[in-house]
Amino acid sequence: MAVIKSVILIDSNGIDNFVNERILKIFGVKNIIIFKNPTTALSFLNKTVIKYQVILLDINFPTINGFEFIEQFYKRKSKKKQIKIHILSSSINPSDKILAEKKCIPFIEKPLTIEKLKNWYFV
Repeated sequence: MAVIKSVILIDSNGIDNFVNERILKIFGVKNIIIFKNPTTALSFLNKTVIKYQVILLDINFPTINGFEFIEQFYKRKSKKKQIKIHILSSSINPSDKILAEKKCIPFIEKPLTIEKLKNWYFV
């Protein structure tokens, strides 16, 4: 089983970011970068040479939503298949889960837990 060493967490909620960062560290993730704005995260990803393995992405933001982020990410990123995107959201809207499934993006319901990480293990 591969070890996940680096994660980008994109969520506008500071408390969720704090808790999720702690859980990811307990799970053994060494490198975590947090963005509260998906547009800033896109800009970073377009400029960085650091290899991140997983993006945990919320859906609801005041700017672009998580699905718009995914579309823009796949349009811009040449090595897009190296980074796996997972939605991490508290959305109860069934259409969000359906859209994630159509896009083949795993949907993890908040709150993030060690057990959920073990079950999903960023497949």
